[in-house]
Amino acid sequence: MVTLMALLVVHNVKRQPCSLPARPELNFEDAKHQLLPISLRAMPGMHPGPVILPLVIPAKARATSQLHWVSSDVYGGNNCFSPAFITLMLGENILRTKFNGRLCGPAGKNPAYTVTLFKLN
Repeated sequence: MVTLMALLVVHNVKRQPCSLPARPELNFEDAKHQLLPISLRAMPGMHPGPVILPLVIPAKARATSQLHWVSSDVYGGNNCFSPAFITLMLGENILRTKFNGRLCGPAGKNPAYTVTLFKLN
């Protein structure tokens, strides 16, 4: 099985603290910005899970999160997507960047990813 990882980095460039959801809210889109059926895999023991408070990022500081997914069709069924974009929801703002990868899942199920909570660096 081939799994890939990406590091999400949020940098507070302002002179005052800001906050963001501790668990990244991600979506994957095609080239026309249509949402793809790719979902967050629930962490064991986290359903419905505890309340996760927002993370406060001090001025000029960074927070990171790791994103993991299966990138090869190890399950069979050719259930893979190659998103053109990944989005991160920050309050009412949507940060969008190009995505150059492929996410695969078992036949009959949406491909899924895991993501760690943001932590300060």
